[in-house]
Amino acid sequence: MLKSKHYNARGLFFSERLTTVLRKIPDYFLTIVEAPMGYGKTTAVKEYLNQAEIEWLWQTVYDQETAHFWHDFCQLVASIDGECACKLEELGMPDDAVTRRAAVQLLEGVKLNHAVVLVIDDYHLLQDENVHEFIVLLARKELPHLHLVLTTRAAALDALDELKLKGIAQHITQGALELTPTEIIRYYKTCGVSLKKEEADRLYLYTEGWISALYLCLLEFLQEGRVEKPATMQDLLARVVYQPLTEELKEFLLCICLFPSLTEAQAQAMWRQDDAAALLRQLLAQNAFTQFNARTRTYQIHTIFVEYLRRLFAAQEETVRREIWRRAGLWYVETEDYRAAMNSFYQAGDFEGLLTALERDKGNSINSEYQDTIIRYFEECPQEIRAQHPVAGVLFCRELLLFGEMERFCQYAQGLTEDLNRIEDATKRNWLQGEMELVGMFTKYNDIAAMAEHIKKAHALLPGVSRLSDHNTPWTLGSPSILYMFYREKGRLQQHAQTLLEAMPSYYALTNGHGAGVEHVMQGELHYGQGDFESAEISSHKALELARSGKQIGSIVSVLFLQLRLAFQRGDLQTVQALLEEMYTEIQLSKQSLYLHTADLCGAFVAAQLKQPENITPWIRQGEFFSSRLLFPAQGYFNIIYGQVLLVAGEERKLLGISEQLLETAALFPNLLAQIYLYIYIAAANEKLFRREAARKALTSALDLAIPDGLLMPFVENAVYIERLLDEAVRGSYREKGTEFATLIQHYQKSLLRMQQELGSDAGKPELTQREQEIVVLATEGLTNREIGVELGISENTVKTQLKRIFEKLGIRSRALLIKN
Repeated sequence: MLKSKHYNARGLFFSERLTTVLRKIPDYFLTIVEAPMGYGKTTAVKEYLNQAEIEWLWQTVYDQETAHFWHDFCQLVASIDGECACKLEELGMPDDAVTRRAAVQLLEGVKLNHAVVLVIDDYHLLQDENVHEFIVLLARKELPHLHLVLTTRAAALDALDELKLKGIAQHITQGALELTPTEIIRYYKTCGVSLKKEEADRLYLYTEGWISALYLCLLEFLQEGRVEKPATMQDLLARVVYQPLTEELKEFLLCICLFPSLTEAQAQAMWRQDDAAALLRQLLAQNAFTQFNARTRTYQIHTIFVEYLRRLFAAQEETVRREIWRRAGLWYVETEDYRAAMNSFYQAGDFEGLLTALERDKGNSINSEYQDTIIRYFEECPQEIRAQHPVAGVLFCRELLLFGEMERFCQYAQGLTEDLNRIEDATKRNWLQGEMELVGMFTKYNDIAAMAEHIKKAHALLPGVSRLSDHNTPWTLGSPSILYMFYREKGRLQQHAQTLLEAMPSYYALTNGHGAGVEHVMQGELHYGQGDFESAEISSHKALELARSGKQIGSIVSVLFLQLRLAFQRGDLQTVQALLEEMYTEIQLSKQSLYLHTADLCGAFVAAQLKQPENITPWIRQGEFFSSRLLFPAQGYFNIIYGQVLLVAGEERKLLGISEQLLETAALFPNLLAQIYLYIYIAAANEKLFRREAARKALTSALDLAIPDGLLMPFVENAVYIERLLDEAVRGSYREKGTEFATLIQHYQKSLLRMQQELGSDAGKPELTQREQEIVVLATEGLTNREIGVELGISENTVKTQLKRIFEKLGIRSRALLIKN
């Protein structure tokens, strides 16, 4: 080897093969650059983008935490659309089909008038299948002007071959990145070193064209005047990069290696001395393993070097490691990245810092993705430290309830109560006990009277508005029905609604309007269930005004669902569809993704009523409640929808097979509305399978629960399945409700027919109830109305009414036309 007088160890060289494929990045939505560590993926992509006249944004994946990736991805999007980024952040990492679709729709809404490349570097660290599915869905959309580049050690997308065949993706592999002997000669020449062919062949034998190894061999030659066959990459790194550094630089690198990308201020905070900026500049001058991004004003350490440094970091004394982690935690607190702060303090064994970060955050950064993590923090935190941080204890107990961790809540709440009682400062003690009363209120779900007692105690203890309550906590827990949540005792529904009406104003005063409007939603649902549609509509408008003024999306969704059902019973299909669309829009604006699943439930109600199972989202069709973000208490309402879906799909045997499990869930809190609907479905399924006695028994159970509170609409909505059974029942024990049922059913059936005809699809074909089919058969056999009545055990007037409805459904005017139909 010959070294020229002017050498440049930072010289860059890219083969024509690599340059050609990189130039195609704007031709594809997705480009995957796949090769083992050290093949120059990152450098090649970055250099191409720097040279190309195209805007680009860069995200580096630092760990396997999906939540960290999503936070950083949202920050990346913020560079081109801040509003979209905020909505994506609130949506959270898309972990199901609903939220993936919502995330992609948000990105579809980004308006770009020029091409932008989003780069996700070190993508291989992400092991979560949800991330891969999100990327694939995004790729399939082929958003105009947006291009995604993944640099990775392993392509993890199962759909990659399909994307390549469709021309959506290109796949750049190791072969395009490794250098041949001829290319090694050209690379070294760029750096000022002349190679003979046999030397290049020997280097290729050593390195197999691996650019990082070639670079380290180059450094060794420039330092030592010779190249030895490297034992390992780590040995070569140590010999030619790390060991030549001063002791100060070595110590500095150990302080900053937790951050492969960092600002000068970050380095200063970690180093705690005045010369951090000078040291960074020294590192830049020493070798190419540290680079400076002028656009983001950040310094980046190459992944290979970071991994080497972290091995050295792990070998340091525990006190040294903990101090560096503690400094990282303090930095994250200063920048209000509280989740990262808590993790850093945890690594440092600094539970004081961890709980302080949680208190400063007020728990707002904690969601279901961090459930196991936050529980681990508290379980490992010494009791004496927990006792010194009662605010963190209250926040933790609140999160446990939201996670559905009732057993853990009881365990921690007992100890926390003792800690609160020992607080000497009466003002602080009353404040925290009042906060705990608000948290404890939800342990009494769904007993409104007991919840009201907690509200009363909190009102007496708190000096004003709660400082710890989360205004965005899902008050409705994802249920689209408030009546479902709090209807727990037969014959006391009116009392339940009145208690909620009286209790909520005090609660609103304590929580700045959290849940605003729910009491009027429940009143409206009560009126709807009893068939008083005018009063229901009046209550819905009261509720909507309160919900919107308080920006309470859970309440808004519940009101819109009530208004949707009111429009449905009127046969106003356009309003039904408009309300569904409005619901999704409101949810997207609210940034609370849990309610996207609630909206899916509302949409499934409409599709099931209109006999359109193909329009029901797959997670509901498949009965996968736990794949949604709905909280556990909402499962009973999910079962209300799922039961109807099974009937529409003709899966009566499956419905009966799981009916005990469904009823157990409904009885847990209890939720009487879910029990009423489920008994109706069980009756319908048994009737379809000619199990008449079981059908009568189930319908009687439903009527026994519903009639004392005047609830008729659950039966009306499902009359197509149970009308004959209902006729028999109202001729017996429930005779006084016969006229009301007949009027409501006739009106509802007309509305259904009108909407089905308007849809103009197969679903629009009129469907006769079992009783109507029996009347048609007897009428076509020539029986008179009186004879049909005797045969079926119903009055002659009922036969006339039924025939009139049949004629309307079939669009005919006489018996003679029945035969043709």
